[in-house]
Amino acid sequence: MGDERKQTATLESRGLLILESYPEYAVLLDRNWGIVYANPTFQRKFSVNGPVEGTDFLTYLDAASAVRFRNIQAQLLEGTRQVE
Repeated sequence: MGDERKQTATLESRGLLILESYPEYAVLLDRNWGIVYANPTFQRKFSVNGPVEGTDFLTYLDAASAVRFRNIQAQLLEGTRQVE
């Protein structure tokens, strides 16, 4: 069991390293639109000077986009999805 946890932690840290240097915006969200992680590109774009974890992702969107995301929330929760 310990080896499996170490492997998971290694994969997670590698994934975060990739997202840290990713040139596009990358945001991981919880089920309530709370930001779990936002890469530096996202933080620079939105002039974030501090932790964004726990803030509502929809507040970073224009009103029409926020409504669109709320309308497709059920589809997004069905599994991993990419939305542009």
